[in-house]
Amino acid sequence: YLYIFFAFFLSLSITVLIMLLLISKMLRAEICGIDVNKKEKPVIPEMGGLAGILGFTLGISLSLGIIKYFDYLDEKPILVSISVVCLAALIGLLDDVSILARKEKAWLISLSSLPLIISQIGNKSIAFLSYNLDFTQFPLVFWLIVVPFGITCCANAVNMSAGYNGLESGQFTVISFSLLIISILDEINLTMALIYSSLVGSSLGLFYFNKYPSKVFVGDIATLGFGALIATTAIMGGYIIYAIICIA
Repeated sequence: YLYIFFAFFLSLSITVLIMLLLISKMLRAEICGIDVNKKEKPVIPEMGGLAGILGFTLGISLSLGIIKYFDYLDEKPILVSISVVCLAALIGLLDDVSILARKEKAWLISLSSLPLIISQIGNKSIAFLSYNLDFTQFPLVFWLIVVPFGITCCANAVNMSAGYNGLESGQFTVISFSLLIISILDEINLTMALIYSSLVGSSLGLFYFNKYPSKVFVGDIATLGFGALIATTAIMGGYIIYAIICIA
């Protein structure tokens, strides 16, 4: 529990510190958008999701380095998570800058699943409560079709539901906290719990600045990046059904 809290606190602190710096720089660079849901139409800094992505990646990386001095830790899921969220965030950045078409966004975000496909961490089965969909006999179907499709659907579902102040960052916080509690109750390995706790910390940091009245917009960098990350952790941890329920 100390490790879990440490990862949470580190990611939260880094996200807040970077966001404080990012907001002023985005204002000076005039990288802003208009909050169309308010009468006064205020100008709000954009791409605040960069702080969340950096908060998660730096927070979990530093936690991994420190914890490994005191305890054994399987670092592969963490490295895969960092790779996926960075790839998805880069695609989100491209979308924020150039506004990708829906089809372009869908197939591009599926490419962020490559680190997970290469590592093949996770069970090749999906438990739907009383029914188990097993792909053991068809591993290529699972890794080359199901996994990219699942990550694309999750990332775009979160992205499409965004719009109001605090909505997307609040969703990240609720979903990641729910999956963290499930992982603790199910006594899953420490590595997955650390990933979820770091995600909770960075999501909460984003929410503080993105909640009403919003001081910053998180952008597709965060929605696509964290959406792909949620799907990746669900596949690696065997919690696909829980992630589906949370997203719904």
